Amino acid sequence: MSFDDDVDAQKNKFLAARLEPEQIIVATKAFADKLSLEIQSKRLKFDYEFDNEDGPRVSVLYATAPFHIGTVYVQGNGSIAFTSESEYFPQVVAYEEEEEFFSDAKTFLIEGLAAFELDEEEDSYEA
Repeated sequence: MSFDDDVDAQKNKFLAARLEPEQIIVATKAFADKLSLEIQSKRLKFDYEFDNEDGPRVSVLYATAPFHIGTVYVQGNGSIAFTSESEYFPQVVAYEEEEEFFSDAKTFLIEGLAAFELDEEEDSYEA
């Protein structure tokens, strides 16, 4: 195969993996449920939401305080993206595979939550 044939074959793979808008909604709802099963925690809550501007998403929330940790999106190609505006978590990370996301997410959520809780404890001692 030539280089151009390889590019065409890859384009076909990408097209085959594309999700229709309705499929993205279903996949995002299922992903919210899977997050709750994979990362069982009294500290975290995973809420499916639909926004007319951003579409379907999963909000990752700190369960006992009004703290929005980040947002998870199922992309049209089936990949997973996590975004956060918090200093404790990565701003944007993307994963081609769910398994890769779950492996990495557990690590950055543990580290970020530990740092957040320590800062909150220190702030409460100073008050």
